[in-house]
Amino acid sequence: MEPLGMQSGEIKDSQITASSSRPADLPQYGRLHNGKFWCAAKKSKNEYFQVDLGQVCKISIVFCTFLYKRII
Repeated sequence: MEPLGMQSGEIKDSQITASSSRPADLPQYGRLHNGKFWCAAKKSKNEYFQVDLGQVCKISIVFCTFLYKRII
């Protein structure tokens, strides 16, 4: 299996979209190991992150990281 290019940048920022985002947390920041992150503008089960791969591909593995902030 070969990586599709999210981390390397082969997939361009214009290919990455989302249902919404906070102003400082844009969809193109949703790449691994870049020091930034995407965050939806709303807390809703209908939010999504989307990558246009330019062709039909079989995706076998997806790596995700999460930012968890506990508010006390």
